[in-house]
Amino acid sequence: MDFLEDRHPNEAYLAAKPGEQYVVYFTYGGSVRLNLADAKGTFARKWISVTEGNWWGKEEPIEGGSVVEIAAPFKGGWVAAIVKEE
Repeated sequence: MDFLEDRHPNEAYLAAKPGEQYVVYFTYGGSVRLNLADAKGTFARKWISVTEGNWWGKEEPIEGGSVVEIAAPFKGGWVAAIVKEE
């Protein structure tokens, strides 16, 4: 949770293997800032709809080395899977 910024109470939760993998769970949409300042390289982000149980959208690249905004695509439960690319 230390890597999340601008988080409202119960808006989002984080599980992480810093520098390699991050999973952000949004309880009902919203947006947070994920601190990747010490995580160099490119990461791939993919969304999972908790309600539907499906992948949503296309994989999107995120550059490490800074703080990035992560915003759920819609209201409802969403998971962002963010994994460092090889």
